Amino acid sequence: MTSGRPVFTIIGNTQPAAPAQSKQCLLLIYDSPLFFIPLSHPPTDPTSPPPNFTTIPTWLPKLNIVLGASGDLAKKKTFPALFGLFLHGHIAPTTRIIGYARTKMDRPDFLKRISQHIKNTTTPKVKTMLDQFLDQCTYVSGVYDQDSGFQALEKELQRVEKETKTSDRLFYMALPPSVFIPVANGLKKNCYTLKGINRLIVEKPFGMDLESSRTLSKALGALYREDE
Repeated sequence: MTSGRPVFTIIGNTQPAAPAQSKQCLLLIYDSPLFFIPLSHPPTDPTSPPPNFTTIPTWLPKLNIVLGASGDLAKKKTFPALFGLFLHGHIAPTTRIIGYARTKMDRPDFLKRISQHIKNTTTPKVKTMLDQFLDQCTYVSGVYDQDSGFQALEKELQRVEKETKTSDRLFYMALPPSVFIPVANGLKKNCYTLKGINRLIVEKPFGMDLESSRTLSKALGALYREDE
């Protein structure tokens, strides 16, 4: 690839030489070099200033789908971290974030759920930014093992794509390993775009042991290219 877009993406806690300095980070692996974007410092405090990196890439697809959006990981880590990126200018105002999960709720309930763990939002500036961030988020309810849910997600994706004039999709699986394969299958069958770039992010743990990790790797490898 030569576009400067990430080849592979990992989200998780980094483990540097000094464990006390661990930060929740979004690691974007480009052709060259390796960049680290802090998600938040600490993860639930979006107002903390970003570190002094010499180069921070700002590429992020305009269409981001969080699978498992109603779970603890998403509401306590993923969405506060995404807001931290938005607050510091690393997510564009034209970006859209679509949550997908089994929980049946409407959009106001979803926005309340994902914002309740975002702290330090009492200042007028941050509160305004939070309102803008939430305006960019929507939600679709559906199960993980039936086409009907993913077809509803695809319908919402197409609607949003008409607004944002984009075809690139980033799928982030904030899910337990037990549903990685059925969700990956559902996405590939129903939500895989042929008009742009697809990216699949798998949250750790990647399996429960070596054997299950290899099973997951083989199954995902049969569905998605390595550069996706």
